[in-house]
Amino acid sequence: MKNTLITIDSYLSAEDRADACRNLIKQIREVFGDEYEILLINKSNKDFGLQKEVDYYYNLSNSFMVGYPPEEILKADRYERPYVYIGTGLGVCENWLPYTGVTDHVAGIYNSFVISTKISEMMGYTHVFKIEYDTIFDMDELRDIKNDLEKGKDYIFYGVRKEGE
Repeated sequence: MKNTLITIDSYLSAEDRADACRNLIKQIREVFGDEYEILLINKSNKDFGLQKEVDYYYNLSNSFMVGYPPEEILKADRYERPYVYIGTGLGVCENWLPYTGVTDHVAGIYNSFVISTKISEMMGYTHVFKIEYDTIFDMDELRDIKNDLEKGKDYIFYGVRKEGE
């Protein structure tokens, strides 16, 4: 067993989302093999059979709400849509969020960070490699990431969110 737990953060509410996650699991298995274990955190109450394709599965379909952004941010028209955040001992988790029709996305991400670190710690892991369920890796880049993880390098990835795309 390696010292890194690979964690996939997901909301498997539809077949296309499950297919994207299934593809990611295949990519991880191809590059990392069986020596690395995968934890799938799912924020939906459907799993589309993916529970059987990973080593550990955690359902997080009942999570908490972070709340609304400060009124002064909304009144100043600094954002086109609501902005949510939560302060932690490590910093501030933040994200865009429409008022209606969605769950509290940032709270779900925060919850899965906490859960994945606690589960990994409980099972004796020293590192977590956390990936969003719909990530599509270039296989050469994924091999480079594996090599870097095995050398003990730490990463934090930021991406661009394309609402509706």
